[in-house]
Amino acid sequence: MQEYPVAYDQFDIHFYQVVEMFSEQKLDVSALDEDLRVLGLNSISFIKLIIALENEFNIEMDDEYLELENFTTLQHLKDSLRKCINYEIPNQS
Repeated sequence: MQEYPVAYDQFDIHFYQVVEMFSEQKLDVSALDEDLRVLGLNSISFIKLIIALENEFNIEMDDEYLELENFTTLQHLKDSLRKCINYEIPNQS
């Protein structure tokens, strides 16, 4: 089984599986704080990632989620997606 950085639940595992399809580097704990561009995403691959996440979680994200500039890190994207689908963010302490 693939190990993912800070995978608390099935949401995290599904999120990382989708992101790995678009990332140019292996995801590890340090990847959570990396700028999405460092992971190899550009504006086109970011839109493809958002569409893949929408399909994976069977949702439609608001337009504010469709611009790479609105997300600074992978963690920010993950937390925003959790909020978008009302999936509780686990206590990370």
